[in-house]
Amino acid sequence: MRAKALQNLRLARALLELGLYDGAATHLYCAAFQAVIFAFERKGSRPHDFLPGAKRWEHWMVIRHASRARGHPEDALLSKEPRWLRNRADYHESTVDLKRLAVLCRLADPLVREVIR
Repeated sequence: MRAKALQNLRLARALLELGLYDGAATHLYCAAFQAVIFAFERKGSRPHDFLPGAKRWEHWMVIRHASRARGHPEDALLSKEPRWLRNRADYHESTVDLKRLAVLCRLADPLVREVIR
């Protein structure tokens, strides 16, 4: 997950620079999602630690507990809001908000880089 998180962060930034905002939103969410999973697994956490019997990481599970990745409460928002943007980008006619996407990209960068170290 470490390499994938970093690759998706790089893709999000490149797509943002190219003006491909929907693709950037999708990759930004993937980067945050994968980075949080990497952090959980590095700490020895598995899906069943968050939901008894769970065998795989669910999106809601990772978002709900994302603040445990670095111990920063705001990380829950850095998983939830990119998910919302990604859903908008992938499933709605209109494109995502450029300003919000740029802010989230800037804020998610430290999350991804810190947890994958």
